[in-house]
Amino acid sequence: MILVLTLIYAICAALLAAYGFGTCVLLMLARLPRRPPPALPPLSAYPPVVVQLPIYNEPLVAARLIDAAARLDYPHLHIQILDDSTDSSAQICAERAAYWRHCGVDIVHLRRKTRQGFKAGALAHGLAHAPPDAAYAAIFDADFVPAPDFLRRLIPMLESDARMGAVQARWTHLNAEENPLTRAQALALDAHFLIEQVGRANGGLLTNFSGSGGVWRIAAIQDAGGWSDATLTEDLDLSYRAQLRGWRIGYAPEVEAAGEIPASMSAYRTQQARWARGNTRCLIRLLPALWTAPRLTLAQRLMGTLHLGQYLTAPLMMALVLLSPPLLLLGAPLPALGWLGAFGLGAVLTPLAAGGRRALPAYLTLILLGTGMAWNNTRAVVGEVGGRRIGFARTPKGGLIEASARRAGVEALLSVYALIGAATAALTAPPFASYLAVYALGFAAAAGWGMRDERGMGADS
Repeated sequence: MILVLTLIYAICAALLAAYGFGTCVLLMLARLPRRPPPALPPLSAYPPVVVQLPIYNEPLVAARLIDAAARLDYPHLHIQILDDSTDSSAQICAERAAYWRHCGVDIVHLRRKTRQGFKAGALAHGLAHAPPDAAYAAIFDADFVPAPDFLRRLIPMLESDARMGAVQARWTHLNAEENPLTRAQALALDAHFLIEQVGRANGGLLTNFSGSGGVWRIAAIQDAGGWSDATLTEDLDLSYRAQLRGWRIGYAPEVEAAGEIPASMSAYRTQQARWARGNTRCLIRLLPALWTAPRLTLAQRLMGTLHLGQYLTAPLMMALVLLSPPLLLLGAPLPALGWLGAFGLGAVLTPLAAGGRRALPAYLTLILLGTGMAWNNTRAVVGEVGGRRIGFARTPKGGLIEASARRAGVEALLSVYALIGAATAALTAPPFASYLAVYALGFAAAAGWGMRDERGMGADS
């Protein structure tokens, strides 16, 4: 038994090390001298652009988004409010659409009879009703506020390269300083957009459109098979399908797309569970094509696999946490496997590299958040692998809290378990005591945040 458990532990540790090594590679690529963006000539002609605003029950932010889209400084613009709302958001959207039409803006308020396909279905529905001469589609989620010059800065990149299927801007954060949770998430997102995405761009690796704050070439969407609701991360799915068809996805970190960060643990759980399920489904669907598609390098295939499978780290982390205490009690040689953790430094240090020393408090919170969310994300991954499909659960915006996946009780128990493990390790293998103590604190923090959210909902009800 001890041999089997040790072997399982070693395999999980090795797989986590592979992910950490991949992050180290991206960190090194991001530190390479970056070529300045080419000086593109100003547009002599402005290809028509359709701006798509998918909205579902967002009464606190819908008007702000519509107003920002209407103020985009770009001729030949057609704005679509893709409104699947069942609450007061529909009336807000209708009123803002009427106001801007009166001001001379080409804007329509599209309502569907059903929410079939969720966001992917809404985007596909919008393209079916787009002007026939529209060349590009810009997409902004409900919590985003694009700057007026957004399209003038991105469209030239697409116009200069006929095989550029999409261009993604860098996300910035409207509410990063709202609370410790948003500060930690802002740091994690900065690590993604300032390190990981830059590294993928510098290394010519497969990358992804992030779902909002970017522009697609409509021909690339159509060539890749269109928007699909087969996964909960329609953006990642389409990105890889397009790249496997030979399209490229550009990244413009110098262009900012400002949006909101989930301000409550409940909203963050919902977002992370959806991303974990969606990424895992994309891995299952796209992995065979990734390894059989022509023209890709071995590095693109390997790093693409790690990219699609990034949420598999959650069940691997849970396996190590659960196995460590019994194996330490049984006298397994876990310290001999500790060297594998060195490769995980890339994943751990990347946020600090993005934020610098001033971000140290947020970094420490992020460590707790990353470990504390392991159970939430593991449930999502296992559920997706097991074929238990669920509907699209949006991330609440504008400070709204929704009771979607309350895991506080389980996380509290896991915190106690990890704490017992840390005490055991202090007697048998001291280096593992701090490792398990971090998980004990992380699960406790996640449980505490969740309980605070539930108390807040109870007070509001």
